[in-house]
This record gives sequence, structure tokens and C-alpha cells, in this order.
Amino acid sequence: DEGFFLFESNAIIRYLADKRNSPIYPKEIKARAVVEQWTDFIALHIVTAMHKVVFNRLFAPVIKVEVDERSIQDGLNFLGKYLPIIDQALSQHPYVVNGQLSIADFGLLAGLDPAEVADIDLSPYKNILKWRSVLKQQDFYTKCYRSYEDVLKTMAAPKVA
Repeated sequence: DEGFFLFESNAIIRYLADKRNSPIYPKEIKARAVVEQWTDFIALHIVTAMHKVVFNRLFAPVIKVEVDERSIQDGLNFLGKYLPIIDQALSQHPYVVNGQLSIADFGLLAGLDPAEVADIDLSPYKNILKWRSVLKQQDFYTKCYRSYEDVLKTMAAPKVA
């Protein structure tokens, strides 16, 4: 952004939302704190667990690194412990944080994107499935791609000179 570089997806989305004065990252201190609480919960408990499974099931074999079955099981155990908390929150309102789309929703949506390709069963989480289905039909999602699987296929496709 005009010579300013930033890494880490949550930092980037916070920066962009603040820069654009977006309602997905509220200004009011308590509302913002709740959004940050859920964003951190998702990053620490859901996305970290997803990465353990996704890396070992999808990427380790490709880069010829030994698959760590214990890491896969740890990831699945964490998901089994923490996805019900998200599912419960989504049973009470349409978005992770009450009735307002927020950066927490984007973090969770991105984190869960590889679920099917990595053979992670989300079927026990009906509210997550419903929420995810609604968000994946929105322009912000469909303008990027149809599915994580499409992204993987594009990455794996031979490059033509």
C-alpha cells in the first residue's frame, strides 16, 4: 500500500478495514474487542488445527515430507473440541459476532476453506455449514474462486511458457 508492506492475514484485514472505515471491523471499543476476541479464537484454535491436518494430508506428500499422523490427530481433536463453540455461536445469530458480518467471519471462512479437500468432516456442525454456504455465495467469495479445490488444481497445473 504505497510502499507499506504488511504480512499476516489478520493484520492485513484489520489494516484494510480500518483504512476503509469498514463496518466489518467496528470502531466502538467494546464491539471491536468482541470481534478481536473471536478473530483470535478462530486463529488460535480453528485455523491452527486446520493447518495441522491440511499440511499433512495435502502438502506433505507433495513436497515429500513425512506425514505426521499425530499432528493430524491433534488437529482433528482440537477441531472436535472448538468447532462446537463456533457452531453454538452461529446457532444464535447469522454471523460469528452477532448479526454483523465481521473480520472474524472472513478468518473462519478462509480457515475452513480446505475442509473438504483435506477430508475434514464438518457435517456435525449444521450451523457452520449453513453460515458457510451463505457466505460462499456472496460476491466477495465468488469473485475470488469457486472452491479451495480449484485453487489447488491451479497451483498444481503445469506452467506453460
